[in-house]
Amino acid sequence: MRHSKTGALRPPETTGFLFRSALTIILLLAGYLAFSALVAAQSYQTATVDVPGATATVACGINDKGQVVGAYTDSSGQIHGFLDSGGAFTTIDIPGAAGTAACGINDSGQIVGTFKDASQ
Repeated sequence: MRHSKTGALRPPETTGFLFRSALTIILLLAGYLAFSALVAAQSYQTATVDVPGATATVACGINDKGQVVGAYTDSSGQIHGFLDSGGAFTTIDIPGAAGTAACGINDSGQIVGTFKDASQ
């Protein structure tokens, strides 16, 4: 095989290396494109979470059962935590707190969150 600029012969081992390199790049590119198509083909579901009577709602966590937790603001501006279990909403308030937010829920239904102390 001749070198394109000088017309000199190229050693056969260089030709094999270039072929293997080009083949490797083509296979990597094909794998990347196949993976990208697989990711793009996934579908996602979205849902609106509206706590009845709330002026604002924020969903913060979901478990494998589809239970959603978060916080909402009522018409007086008070912040409450909530649990949405199949469309049934339960308010979560820490007694004596100025505000509560549920931040996460595990598959056993245990909820973690935060609250604002009323004395602060």
